[in-house]
Amino acid sequence: MSILQPLKDQVHNQLLKFHIQKHDQAAILAAFKPLHHAHDLTAAHEILGQFYKNWSKKHSRVIKQLQAIEDEILAFMAFPPQNRVSIYSTNQIASFNKRLKRKTKAKEQFPTEDSLDNFVGQQVFAYNSSAAATRVARGFSGILDTT
Repeated sequence: MSILQPLKDQVHNQLLKFHIQKHDQAAILAAFKPLHHAHDLTAAHEILGQFYKNWSKKHSRVIKQLQAIEDEILAFMAFPPQNRVSIYSTNQIASFNKRLKRKTKAKEQFPTEDSLDNFVGQQVFAYNSSAAATRVARGFSGILDTT
């Protein structure tokens, strides 16, 4: 399981979990896409409500699962609008998760939970100082470093 899971992946995982057909997956993801363009939390709730209404008859199990994780789905709304597109996307998060998985597999085991925490922290610092992290994600260029 990933440490961070983008919104798009959360929805896609629910579709795969219930074996939704490919043509329906594309249509559901397309119907879900306007959510990350919502201006505020109220608009996001309206978009989700319409999404649930449109798909509840055909895929009620998926809708129930999405409703159960609705707070997680809307967590990105707490960020400024210019940052939401990058949070919705999976590229940088997937890159970090892949790197962390590769480094963790090489280690094999951790004697304590603290050693695992330290290891993950070291990997985050290493990723942040690497060339992969020098790119600035869309919407984050105006944020100043607080350290």
